[in-house]
Amino acid sequence: MYDKKPVTIESRASRTVPQWTIIIAVIAGIVLIGAAIAFGVNASNHLTTEQATLAVRDTELSVAESDLVNAKDGLAAATIEHEDRSAEQDELTRTVRAQTACIRAQQVDVATLQGIIARQTDNFNKTAEDSGYAKADIARGTAIGKAIDAYYAAALARSEGRTSAARSSLSTARAQERKANEQRVIQKRVLVDVDRTAAAIATELEAFEVQLAATAKACGLGG
Repeated sequence: MYDKKPVTIESRASRTVPQWTIIIAVIAGIVLIGAAIAFGVNASNHLTTEQATLAVRDTELSVAESDLVNAKDGLAAATIEHEDRSAEQDELTRTVRAQTACIRAQQVDVATLQGIIARQTDNFNKTAEDSGYAKADIARGTAIGKAIDAYYAAALARSEGRTSAARSSLSTARAQERKANEQRVIQKRVLVDVDRTAAAIATELEAFEVQLAATAKACGLGG
């Protein structure tokens, strides 16, 4: 019979990790460390690139901000210049309007004065040479002269006893006297019209003085 040898059972606690497992773990650790180092290097390079890009963008932003400030300054200057030109344009417009109003007022004054002068001339011509008044005056003078002659002839004929001749001359004298009175009525009618027109012209002249004062003010000449 065989001799029975006691079998010794090793506990799990006393077992050791196989050597190949350790090697694999070490290799894996090295790989992980290398990967971490590579990742760190790449991350660092990427960060450097991003920082450089950010610096460029900061520079571009500064330039853009500077351009914006310059643009704002230019806009402000342009706005001031526009306002100045607008003010000058407004002033020029007001000046042109005032001058236009002045010219128009003067044109009205000239037309008004021409009308007054024309009416004065017409009124004067009513009693001027070759007018109805002048012709009536001549006819009246002639009639008065003939009446005087006829009255004289009538008186002479009566004194000589020529009754018929005296009556005839007396009749002629009275006819000429009536004619003279008719011409006097014509002259009086003309004079009444002349006086009425002269009064109307005087009223127009008073209104014209007021109109001239308004024109002077419109032209900047009024006090």
